[in-house]
Amino acid sequence: MANKKQTDNALNNLLASAGPEILRDLVSSLAFQDPEVRRTCFEYLKAHAPLSTTQKQTSDGEVVLALWEELYPDLEEMDDCGGGDYHVADHVGDLLGQMREKLTDGNVSHEVRRELLEEVLPFIKSGNAGLDDELYDTAYAACREEAEWRWLACSFEAMKQDWPLDHARRIYRRLGDREKYLELRRLKMVYGLDYHDLAQFYREEGNREQALAVAEEGLKKGQGRMDELRQFLAGHALESGDRERYLDLQFAQAVASLTLEGYKTFKKICDPSDPSLPL
Repeated sequence: MANKKQTDNALNNLLASAGPEILRDLVSSLAFQDPEVRRTCFEYLKAHAPLSTTQKQTSDGEVVLALWEELYPDLEEMDDCGGGDYHVADHVGDLLGQMREKLTDGNVSHEVRRELLEEVLPFIKSGNAGLDDELYDTAYAACREEAEWRWLACSFEAMKQDWPLDHARRIYRRLGDREKYLELRRLKMVYGLDYHDLAQFYREEGNREQALAVAEEGLKKGQGRMDELRQFLAGHALESGDRERYLDLQFAQAVASLTLEGYKTFKKICDPSDPSLPL
């Protein structure tokens, strides 16, 4: 069998004898059959050929779509089977990461980004592939303008599922849409973390009284995930000089999941000589 060097030489000799039309047909045929080859072609031409701004944008968009086509069969199988082995998951995750890099560069057209979002959203809705974080991050990377973010938030809302609704709420808050954020926030007030999120929102607005009222309500009604809420209220007690309230909250925090380190931390907090604490 000929070694690799001999094979390369033979191929180079044949390529040298072929005209431009034949070479174009060859590259097109190979690229059409394999998205990885197509992606390589676009990357190579962008790096070596004198392309216009429009051609460069087209190239980046085609690379993103080729990456999606390349990972799609594995992602679909993972979604059907409830996940995949580490090798497959790592491969798909790596390709999604490459897509996000291209999208973040900002040279992919609106049309390609919307097409990609419409491809990604069904997998986010299913939530069965085991790559939720990567898929959400990819959807976020595909958004650039406020209208695109709002379209994505509406799409998440339409799924009527807790996790997509949570992401929709985050987007509306990011956009400064107070009414929509509060509307979705009120749909789910179960855990301490839910009350903490709303309390922080009011505090960022400058509504300290409302923030404390929400936090106190959460302390009474929250079902788990109370750490952030207790620390929120403890911070307020520390600022206002209410040492008794501060120690009560820190004690509750310490015994919630008691460990030796937690006990030592609380013991230090109880030291009245600590100048950082209220008297």
